[in-house]
Amino acid sequence: MKAAFVLDPSRCTGCEACRVACCIENQVPMERSWRTIHHVNAAHLPAQPTFHLSMACNHCDHPACLEGCPAQAYRRDEATGAVLIDDAVCIGCQYCAWVCPYGAPQFDAARGVMTKCTFCQHRLAEDRAPACAASCPTGALGVMPRGENPPDVRLPGFTETGLGPALRLVPGGTGSVPGMAQIATDEDLGWLQPPAVAPAGLRQHWTLLLFTYIAILLVSTFAAWFLGAPSLVPAWAFALLGAVAGGLSTLHLGRPERAWRAVRNLRSSWLSREVFAFGAFLPAATLCLWFDLRGPVAAATLAVGALLMVAMDRLYQVAEGRPWGEADPAGALLTAIYFAGFFAQLYPLAGAVAIVKLALMLGARRERLGGLFPYLRLAGPLLVLLSVIFPWMRGNALLIGVLAAELAGRADFYQRLSFVGSRPRAQAGTQIS
Repeated sequence: MKAAFVLDPSRCTGCEACRVACCIENQVPMERSWRTIHHVNAAHLPAQPTFHLSMACNHCDHPACLEGCPAQAYRRDEATGAVLIDDAVCIGCQYCAWVCPYGAPQFDAARGVMTKCTFCQHRLAEDRAPACAASCPTGALGVMPRGENPPDVRLPGFTETGLGPALRLVPGGTGSVPGMAQIATDEDLGWLQPPAVAPAGLRQHWTLLLFTYIAILLVSTFAAWFLGAPSLVPAWAFALLGAVAGGLSTLHLGRPERAWRAVRNLRSSWLSREVFAFGAFLPAATLCLWFDLRGPVAAATLAVGALLMVAMDRLYQVAEGRPWGEADPAGALLTAIYFAGFFAQLYPLAGAVAIVKLALMLGARRERLGGLFPYLRLAGPLLVLLSVIFPWMRGNALLIGVLAAELAGRADFYQRLSFVGSRPRAQAGTQIS
């Protein structure tokens, strides 16, 4: 039977019996529990509804974890509809946790792999309810055949994800959670939402910062060379720098020895596409520089480099839930064009991109302008614009200043990363019927 979780918030008392039962059944430590209880209006503000939501993996019809996993470690069990992860294949990149709007995948640091709710598949096979549902003392949590789900009606505060979560919130006999009717729109829920989770930060992702920054430099220096400028570095140094970047990119993996598996999901994973494009670009660009091949081979190599920049941007856009059109001033493709114009001494091109970057920086939301990094990154485009007006400013000092400013911009980008999977799940989306 393909099953779906069903939750009646009007019966849920927030006792967490489901969470404890899940951990015991699956031998998962409580600090890495696969199920989380959200206490809405835990402060019991007067005249506001108070209820509880028991949330775990929703085994979606179109799971973001399965689509995004570069190693194809996820699969769907067709009999039960459960979305499962094979920890013998998982590389521990944690990208599934970034893109899952329900925060379901959990990282097991001891084994270096991801884990998640299995829908107690072994119990479903015996026609028994999952441990969480079986242990609920009020009958608030249960399962139902997925095909018998009632029509979906959107619950205010739960945004659409388009993933088809196998979870239905069903009000009890009174027809509604007490006080729920007074919530008219999502904007009414500012008091209701749990505190936002802090951005991922540099401490966790400094290796990715260096990898992406070096990759941008490699693509932009190759582009400048292709445009007729002398190579900024010899071919051997280009290859060595790329090898260092590649090595850094594996250090954030829980199982770096499985890094080769990261190219298995080119069909749907932007992370797979990034890894593949970097692996193709580096040797091809090195050969072009070594043998001074500036013809069609170099043009094709530059196209692969552009694909690398697009994949690098897109994988973070997906992880943050940003649409295609929402550009970031520290975006890889934009910065690569900016650097290429600067390195090739095409100052009008570099100046035009600098204006775009400044506009994006100044148009950013106010909360993105906190700290030192956002102000340091302003220096680079300003210096480039000044060098367009005053040619005497051009030189090594300007080069160092621009490189340092863009490194600060990239650091700011990682400092404020806020993945979909690290946000409060009560904002991420499900349904009420």
